[in-house]
Amino acid sequence: MKKLLLVLILVIITVAGTGIYFYSRITYQPSWHANGGARLKGDAVELKKKAVKALKNGKQVRLKLDQLLLIAMSELESRTDIQFEKAVKGYQLTLAPPDLEVEMLVDWQALPLGRLPQEARATAEKLVKALPKAALKSLYLRSRLTPVVKNGTIRLGASSDFSIGKIDVSLEKLKKALGDNLEIPLSGLPVQNFKLLKDAVLLIPGGGNSAKCGLSTIVWRMAVWFVGGLPLSTDAC
Repeated sequence: MKKLLLVLILVIITVAGTGIYFYSRITYQPSWHANGGARLKGDAVELKKKAVKALKNGKQVRLKLDQLLLIAMSELESRTDIQFEKAVKGYQLTLAPPDLEVEMLVDWQALPLGRLPQEARATAEKLVKALPKAALKSLYLRSRLTPVVKNGTIRLGASSDFSIGKIDVSLEKLKKALGDNLEIPLSGLPVQNFKLLKDAVLLIPGGGNSAKCGLSTIVWRMAVWFVGGLPLSTDAC
């Protein structure tokens, strides 16, 4: 998490001198926030079990965007012991192939920074001090993802970008900070390919029962994308 926070702080410091302009950009709220946006609901564990079983039996799996996000947030929680779901105040998902846009309003103050590793915690605390309280209570995060499959790996296309409030963080900046954390190798996974449909993602099976890693690996890395390249460990199957 430390690297991402350093990127955010660098962006913030760069524009902080503009005062009011910076405040309005970082506290930006999307038009849908008045209605609260959608809320995560459902049984992520059961949903993932059914999807994994179908993939291992060679069947394609169609996941609606909110189902994919639910599984992704569940993976973040299980691997970090931080309840991201409770911090998400609302979200909006937009699928316009080849792009997938994920927008979230996050209560940063609801995230227990004390559970982070010491170095990451110190950096997170600096970020908290750098941002106005109004932004922390409802921080707008947007990820516009253009995933493509190339050479057995899902990568983010060049048009992918991220923003915090209305402050943009380019894919190039994230790549420099995070490297291969933004790629999803498909070897050893029960997924060979995918298709973006009008309102869902179609997972195409591959690897069958010989797959070394489960669906959790692919949704874990997707979760990393959703929250703007959060550089957490991505090694575990």
